[in-house]
Amino acid sequence: MCVQTRSLFAVLAAIYALALALSSPAHAAPRKLSDPPWLRIDRVVAEPAVLQGYARLQLFVTPVNLQGQILDISGARAWTLVLGRQKKRIPYIAGTFRNLDIDVALAIVIETSAEFSGALPTVQREVTTLIDNLPRDTQVAIIGYDDSLHGSRRLRSRSRALKVLSGLEPSNDPGGPVLIKAIDRARRALARVKPDRPGVALRKLILVISDGKDIDPRPANYRKVSRRADREGIRIHSIAYPPDRNRLPLRGLAEMSKQSLGTFRFVRTKDSFKLHFEQLRKEIEGQYVLTYLVPRDDVVGKRVGLLVDKQQLESTDSVRISKLLCGAAECSGEHQYCAGDVCIDRFRDDGRGLMGWLLLIGSIAAGIVVLFVALSLLLGWAQRPRPDPPFGQPPFGQPEIAPPEPAPAAQASSSAPHRIVPQGPHGGAVAPSPPRGQIAPSGPTSAHHQALPGPPAAAPITPSGRAPSAPASAGHQVVQPTGPHGAPQAAPRVQPSLLVLKGPMQGQRMPIHHGFVIGTAPGCHLQLIGDNYASSHHAQILMDTAGGCTLVDQGSTNGTFINGVRTTQKRLFHGMLITIGNTEARFLAQ
Repeated sequence: MCVQTRSLFAVLAAIYALALALSSPAHAAPRKLSDPPWLRIDRVVAEPAVLQGYARLQLFVTPVNLQGQILDISGARAWTLVLGRQKKRIPYIAGTFRNLDIDVALAIVIETSAEFSGALPTVQREVTTLIDNLPRDTQVAIIGYDDSLHGSRRLRSRSRALKVLSGLEPSNDPGGPVLIKAIDRARRALARVKPDRPGVALRKLILVISDGKDIDPRPANYRKVSRRADREGIRIHSIAYPPDRNRLPLRGLAEMSKQSLGTFRFVRTKDSFKLHFEQLRKEIEGQYVLTYLVPRDDVVGKRVGLLVDKQQLESTDSVRISKLLCGAAECSGEHQYCAGDVCIDRFRDDGRGLMGWLLLIGSIAAGIVVLFVALSLLLGWAQRPRPDPPFGQPPFGQPEIAPPEPAPAAQASSSAPHRIVPQGPHGGAVAPSPPRGQIAPSGPTSAHHQALPGPPAAAPITPSGRAPSAPASAGHQVVQPTGPHGAPQAAPRVQPSLLVLKGPMQGQRMPIHHGFVIGTAPGCHLQLIGDNYASSHHAQILMDTAGGCTLVDQGSTNGTFINGVRTTQKRLFHGMLITIGNTEARFLAQ
């Protein structure tokens, strides 16, 4: 009968401990534990959002079954937010802890008393596996305890924590264990730690592997240290193993896990440690994190809960949001928002900083580039070559100047098409070169006696003073005056010229003939000595048989300008201003 009573007591104690672990948070109204599975809100972060008038809610939720396994909840509208008594189906962002940019700080408290010596090697092995599977940036502290404290006082890297873990050894001292002091040291170490990266959230955890015994086992001591941890956002997860099968001290561990919104796991045998550590790791990494953006007036002073309609899950207790916090502090006024546990004034200028100055300089540089491109396009449009006007018409914007009356010879040939005839340096006609492979004829028929392309030659005058008779089809012939030797003599005409207004030849008036070359090279008809902006053979003026002149740019570097407009070929009219380098000249047709 006594054995049956002890077994019944053991079962009742285990159920009571599990109920304490999976029940509601301490600051929420208590309620009866519903049938498994459970939906537990481990933590609620309510802080001012960047959008003025709104609050950012971040809920860390753990839905578990009776064995502590996390349930799979998926779907676009799987979660329903409960604010007060109202259900809010508003958009949210759902993720898991392993996929968030949140650092982890873990303090592990391990019992090293003589009673726990048989389980210590197994615990060290499983803790090593747990640390190896945590994120690389995780900060870890190992604290051993028996009748005194051992291990770290501050959090270190994973590799250094593993060295401390391997150095823990069981104690044979008969003194009472100091569990509360060990947890309080872990709490103080976590309270001092800061994220390695600014603006990144930090999740703080305490893992206790113990039989729950303390030198002063009053319940108030357990509640005091756990409530401090809860206020600092630290969760206490307990893995309880009583080597002497005394489950009564486990109530203290369960109470601490409950007060800090942590978890409690009861280990029956040493072989069960591996399963519970694996479930704990999955619970840490696979914890659901829901993020909402709601009006701040709908949050402050309200209880926050959750529903999962498809699986008929409801959070066992809601969490009241008394005020919006940024870390442990409260932002003053609605004009501030929270970023990385720091209150930031929306209208405050704390200086640009390096990035701000870089952005400002980049913006100014981009504006200068855009302005330069726009000016270049505008200048290019203004200087683009325009089509020449029809023959006999002045350019747009120039006054119409009547050309000089042509001589009789020019009138006779005006009906023929205009052709440019090569001329020598003194205006004399130059015979075209013979085709390649042929020898130019010599003697009286060369040069001066070869037929040149041009207007039809006038009929010679006979000694009687009359032109010889011509066939009827020839039409009327124009009689031209002859020279001293009887050669045809062209009627006199006014030769065009250039009046240099500015440059090395300023004030000079230079007659123009066919092939008139302007440049800096020796031999140019208008030599621009010392003009660094003119090319060696800058431009050339060609003249047709009617006396019309055309200016042709010879591929110069700085270009040729007529009346301020850059051009490659332009017909010249009386009064046009030609600009080449630093030289300006006026074209005079009369």
